[in-house]
Amino acid sequence: MLKRVYSKLASGALSLRERLRRGSEADKATRFWGELENYHLSNDNDPTAIARSRWLANEIVPLVSPSSLLEVGCNSGRNLVYIREASPTMELKGIDVNSRAIKFARSSKPGIEFELADANNWAEPVDRWGCAITMSVTDHIPEEATIELARNIFRSCRAVIGVELWDGTSGKRALYKYSCDQRAVYESTGFTTLLWTRIPDYLQYDREKSPLWVYVGRR
Repeated sequence: MLKRVYSKLASGALSLRERLRRGSEADKATRFWGELENYHLSNDNDPTAIARSRWLANEIVPLVSPSSLLEVGCNSGRNLVYIREASPTMELKGIDVNSRAIKFARSSKPGIEFELADANNWAEPVDRWGCAITMSVTDHIPEEATIELARNIFRSCRAVIGVELWDGTSGKRALYKYSCDQRAVYESTGFTTLLWTRIPDYLQYDREKSPLWVYVGRR
């Protein structure tokens, strides 16, 4: 399936209008996550979530040493708080489709820029960021949207870090829940892989049914 979509993208057969027209799976996913009322409160203070954010900030982000960083799907802004703690001078921005999450992030995480934005409608300039981060974002959107997001990240960011579901095969697992081979997706855009591995067990919520892997790539 991935190869067929890559081929269509390369040939221009899948236009942006076709992929993201109202009623597409990408649009439905955006509306679903954007309308949730309390998702941003679900793990902002959860010990496992905090440990994962610290691990990301202290062990993964330094692999690419960016001076600026964009989090796509920032939710409550928790990851950016710990990245700021580890790298006080780094320029940071978070975007999310959920207005409640952005309002919460702005009120509870001062000093970091947060913007209400749909990554399906990419607005970041070329070469704007040193690195983009996603955490449980591409495992919430369909395959064609994931591939388009990866292409946009490649244009705007010199490196990418993704912590997402990968259980060995790509495909839908539940309502707006997908397993995605990030390595295949990002390498198809031109990123060079630096790291592609399962995250440590102590950072997993469900090691058997929903294992998270981390991808790190650089242009």
